[in-house]
Amino acid sequence: MPPGNMGCRYPWSSGTGDGDPSCRTRFWVRLHRQLAPLLVEKRVDEQPLLQFFHRQLADAARERHYAPAEAALHGALADYFDADVDAGAGMAGEDAAPLNRRTYASRALSELPYQLFHAGRRARLDEILMAPGWMKQKLAAAGVRQLIDDYQYAHTKAQRLTGQSLELAAGVLARDERQLVPQLLGRLRANLADTPAEAEVINGLLHDDVPSRPPALAYGGR
Repeated sequence: MPPGNMGCRYPWSSGTGDGDPSCRTRFWVRLHRQLAPLLVEKRVDEQPLLQFFHRQLADAARERHYAPAEAALHGALADYFDADVDAGAGMAGEDAAPLNRRTYASRALSELPYQLFHAGRRARLDEILMAPGWMKQKLAAAGVRQLIDDYQYAHTKAQRLTGQSLELAAGVLARDERQLVPQLLGRLRANLADTPAEAEVINGLLHDDVPSRPPALAYGGR
């Protein structure tokens, strides 16, 4: 064991020191020092992002470390990005505030739907795609096109209708993001849904975060 790492094991092994933050810091410092000539730093969403400089190294790392644990790695990133900024570290998922009262970091607004999709966390992704609070934050931080891009992961008719409504309202929302809820209210109808369950989801979207709630729309069926 190298000097200065007494009592520490590698973070992925079991044993003394695994949970010690100082051990993780020491390993990261050594790893970064050794890899520094092979890395390049970019700014994404006003935050630094490290990438491999050489494509061959990136491909080798992907094949050896990413491919065998793809879902687990995306799940860990989803947990990280699903944290409530106002609640502090460690408050993510069900432990954090309800979705429409949660504050997300700008990087989380870019990354979370992608990470949830590739982690196979469909239920959480479904919540986000139909949450006005998420939509408002992403629209304000990233613009209407990036918000619409989230609906590439839509798999229900309610989600697809929401994405289509945002697409139709894109010009208005690009000029005035305050029009988000009024535009959804004007374009979505629960009786467009195929099932009562999806009609309920659309009604939930239309009535959530609206100060004066109109009567619930009935399911029209087909």
